[in-house]
Amino acid sequence: MTDPNGPAAAPDEPQAPQFGAPPQGGAHQTAPAAGEPAQPFSSPAPGAPSSGAPGQQVPPQQPFGAPGQQAPGQPPYGAPGQQPPYGAPGQQAPYGAPGQQPYGAPQYGAPGQPQYAAGAPMSPQDEKQWAMFGHLGGIAWVIGLGWLGPLIVYLMYKDRSAFVRQESKEALNFQILMTIISVGGSIVVGILTVITFGIASILYLAVAAAPLLGIIFGIVGGVRVNAGGSYRYPFNWRIVK
Repeated sequence: MTDPNGPAAAPDEPQAPQFGAPPQGGAHQTAPAAGEPAQPFSSPAPGAPSSGAPGQQVPPQQPFGAPGQQAPGQPPYGAPGQQPPYGAPGQQAPYGAPGQQPYGAPQYGAPGQPQYAAGAPMSPQDEKQWAMFGHLGGIAWVIGLGWLGPLIVYLMYKDRSAFVRQESKEALNFQILMTIISVGGSIVVGILTVITFGIASILYLAVAAAPLLGIIFGIVGGVRVNAGGSYRYPFNWRIVK
């Protein structure tokens, strides 16, 4: 009740709001309880769009490293100059990987690559020629190496011709025997010469005959093979089997 004796209030003067009364001109809001903030913590700032506003769509975000995700700063897959990922179909293995052939190396059996036939057979003319050279190698006694010629022929053609192997081996054994007689005989005769005060030096003539026999029989064997036959030395020590 108002005091009838008090001053009358002006009709247009606004009234002061009482404590706990809802604000004028706005929606009804509940006053926050003691210890609670006046505004929710997760509420958006004034004027900012809400993620859940009607009609607004936020694109989904994929975690970093998910399948199909593009790394930052990398061009899209299939762009010009981009290398496909390692292990993709048709990708070449890195240089030096196990089983990889060096770049530029010709493939085995490729056209134009030389092919070598090991132990290719010889023609009859070549067989006769090299068998003759095996015997004529004894002429190398002029330099003290009568066994060198037959040895070279034997090592080169023993797997390509049975005839050349037979003749060169026969000549090689004979020239090895002449070498043993020449070297060993010289040592023995030298010792005997010292013991006999020079009397045994006459035996040097027999030692010197070994190289001479190597040259003579080597020429005879070469001529015999060149005529189309085979040759066996009158005496021989067949060391090489």
